[in-house]
Parts: sequence; structure tokens; C-alpha cells
Amino acid sequence: MIAAIKRDNHLGEVPGKRGQILRELRRQIGVQGIAGITMRDLALASGVATKTLYNLFGSKDALISESVRDTYKSVMGAITQSDRDLDAFEQLISYASASAQFNLAEPIYTRAMIYAYYSADTSLGSFHQDFHNYIGGAFKDLLLQMRQTGDLQPWSPPHVIARQIVESLISTAAEWTKDIWQDEAFVDTSLLSVLSLLYVHLTDRLQSQVQDRIKELSKKLGDDQVYLRNGPDIKIVL
Repeated sequence: MIAAIKRDNHLGEVPGKRGQILRELRRQIGVQGIAGITMRDLALASGVATKTLYNLFGSKDALISESVRDTYKSVMGAITQSDRDLDAFEQLISYASASAQFNLAEPIYTRAMIYAYYSADTSLGSFHQDFHNYIGGAFKDLLLQMRQTGDLQPWSPPHVIARQIVESLISTAAEWTKDIWQDEAFVDTSLLSVLSLLYVHLTDRLQSQVQDRIKELSKKLGDDQVYLRNGPDIKIVL
């Protein structure tokens, strides 16, 4: 069971000046995007000296990296202990669900982060790599566990699949921000995307289970055909 992520719950667990700055940063990212953030303006809005901002974070790149890290913490914080006791595959699905629920809870911030992700702006520094390191890192770890238990095909590279999962979730979220998906269908659509991507990488034990779940989600979403991804450009219709 994924714990509810409350809308506009801005890093309430981070104490002191650091939390104050990160909350204001998230607000400003939602308003003007990452490229529009300046250390001076952020310090002023946060009620701290610019020097304090640099002492705490070092640079704008490091500050944005911290924001991405706290996004990851917010997502992981929504996963309950009962989910953590499940096998690696079920934990992966819980994490994908929590990621989508975070986006629902933080629509303005999510829209700005997606815009930055697809931006060619070179001033974003290590933003893209940080995104995959923090958000994709948990997926990679779980995929490595699945390989150890024999649930992942031996030829399937966990780091590549993890990146594909993150890109799939971001793509679905981007469609949601454009109102292609309604809120109530967004989480299920995100899970359907992840399951369809994973299917070809799984061994027999999980493939039949995942196939049933894909059919169930597709029916729930009103899709008459079920698509399973088999390679980057090929879809198999069940």
C-alpha cells in the first residue's frame, strides 16, 4: 500500500534553513522553471544571505541536485514498510506508483521539472544525470535484485532498463501535464507503461503474471488492445 502524498507537501521533513531554502526553491521552480532561478533571488525570498546559500549548497547546480534528491526522498517516503517487505519486482511497481502519485501531488513542480528535462539548456549542468542517478538508482538496484533471483533475463542490462523506466514515467507525466491523461487514469497509465516495457525482460515466472496485470490495467483504462513493448520500436498485440 502506497501512503498518500499530499498535494503541496513541500519537504516538511527537512528542518532549519536548509528546509526553508529547499521549500522556496521548489516553489520558484514551479513558477519560473530551473533556468530562471538565481542564487541572489532565492536567498532573498528564503530570508537568508546569499553567502549562507553558497555555504550550505556551494552552487546553483548543487542546489538543483539537492532538489532532485529530495524529490527522490519524497517518493521513497511514500512507500510503506509492507511494500518494502515484498519481493524486488513488487517493490519496483510500488516505486513506479509512488513516483506517479508524487507528480499528482506536485503538478506545478512536476511540469517545471519535465520542461527542464526536455530542455536543451546547457546551463542546467548535471541536472539530467542527477535525475537518473537519484530517481533511476532505486529502479536499478531492484532490477539487480531481480537478476539475482532469476526474474530478469540474463541479457537484460539493469542500468539501461532503469533509464528506460525513468524516461517512460517522464513521458507519461509529460502527457498528463498536457491533459492527455486525466488524474484518475494517470497512475494506472504510468504503471501500464512500466509493465509493458518490463515484459520482454522478465523470465517465465513473472511474464504470465505481468501479462495478466497489463490486460487488467488496459481494460480498466478502456483500451481494447494490449500492447507489450518488444524492443524500442516494436509492439506485440495480445
